[in-house]
Amino acid sequence: MKNSFNKYILIFIICLPLFFINVKTSHDWGDDFAQYIHQAINITEGKTQSNTGYIYNPDYPSYAPPAYPSGFPLLLSPVYAVFGNCILYFDLYITLFLFIFALLLFKFLMRFYSALVSTLLIIIFIYNPWTLWFKLEIMSDIPFSTCFLLCVLMYTSKNNSGFRIVILTILTGILLSIRNIGVVFLLAVLIDLIKDFYMARVEKTTSLFYKQIIEKLCIIAGGFLIFILINKVLIPSSGDGLFSYKYFFNLTQLKHFIQVNLSYYMAVLRAFFEPWNDEWQFVALISGTMAFAFIILGMIKKMSIQFDFIDLLTLIYLTVIIVYPYSDAGFRFLFPIAQFLLYYLVQGIYSINIRLKIGPKTLAVCMAIIVLCSYQNGFKEIYKSRNTIIEGPQVKENQELFEYIRMHTPPEAAFSFKKPRALSLYASRNAMTHKRNQSLSDIHQSLLKNKISYIIINTVESDDSIKAYVNQRNLEKIWGNSKNEVYKLKE
Repeated sequence: MKNSFNKYILIFIICLPLFFINVKTSHDWGDDFAQYIHQAINITEGKTQSNTGYIYNPDYPSYAPPAYPSGFPLLLSPVYAVFGNCILYFDLYITLFLFIFALLLFKFLMRFYSALVSTLLIIIFIYNPWTLWFKLEIMSDIPFSTCFLLCVLMYTSKNNSGFRIVILTILTGILLSIRNIGVVFLLAVLIDLIKDFYMARVEKTTSLFYKQIIEKLCIIAGGFLIFILINKVLIPSSGDGLFSYKYFFNLTQLKHFIQVNLSYYMAVLRAFFEPWNDEWQFVALISGTMAFAFIILGMIKKMSIQFDFIDLLTLIYLTVIIVYPYSDAGFRFLFPIAQFLLYYLVQGIYSINIRLKIGPKTLAVCMAIIVLCSYQNGFKEIYKSRNTIIEGPQVKENQELFEYIRMHTPPEAAFSFKKPRALSLYASRNAMTHKRNQSLSDIHQSLLKNKISYIIINTVESDDSIKAYVNQRNLEKIWGNSKNEVYKLKE
């Protein structure tokens, strides 16, 4: 027991630097974060979740829903209540979830591998430059992944107490409320339940299997009830609940989506182990290719020998993101199953029966050192940018834009801007965006329909279609700086 505790203390110390590496006071222009924060503010102020100032554009539904599920804003609300709208504290909060994820990941890996192998895998994953950059994003992915892993650990635990079922049921409802793809966990539980029901009929050991069936029914039904309680009763969120992204799917193009996404995620998986490099690029290419090959090999070997809940959940999750018609998320969509990918990676390595003169521990350490060496350029980039302000809302010129809008435009004014949710959060104005390369006539009709009074052109975040519209209409420029121009639409 003491030895196990010491191992967790070691992981605690190893992961502690996360709170000091790549922690910033600024955020990029990806304004999902702004909508999450705005919804968190609404929770603390007792307002509806869709009351953010973001004008939903039905011509561009893929940009963002009117409101996200209430789970992640609910998690953010205590931070806002204590520290206000401060990127630094939100960043530290996301880092805390990554820190907890690392501890849970260690517990998961220790079920299968030695403490040394588990520790090395955590170092390789947590200190990958992509992970260190990604924790800057105030997004739901890392908290969701932490809750997802905790649900998996509790579900696969040998503890059969009723208290575990109650806690797991609550966690499942929270999981669904953070990100709707959490439904894959319930789907895996449902399939597992069907398997138990079948085994109960075949083996006629009803008392054991029926107890498991009742527990799983409680998790499924209770999880949905908790989700409804959070998103429909306590903190109502507009939209279609678990089906808020149904407009994405087009069955006629399903084959195309599958082909594109398969190719994309294969490249993403390799790229995660290939951080940008100069002198060590050859090492990154080799490690990335080998890691991908070992993961695939490990999956095939593990599933062919014994197919269990982990394999089922992995296949369901991968199926969902492969048929989902969006392929620009990078490693984000793979992050929630990172623990399974690392598990399969080692399974693949173990399946290669190569006789070497060095021991397995020495081999594991050598391989980890090689991978970490391939990260060196990523570490340098992180260090060089430690004091820079990320191009986004906190840049001086963009702060000037928000100040001008607050001081010189009517409170009821509505804007067209490439990042409307950031504008709504920082300038307290209603705003919408348009689909890239939309026709000028469609843009005009949309502006009239939504009573837009101003158009903002940003040198970093804008598209040619809205610029063409401004030029065609010969709109009046009323303010500008080196990064932004504000145009007033004619009455």
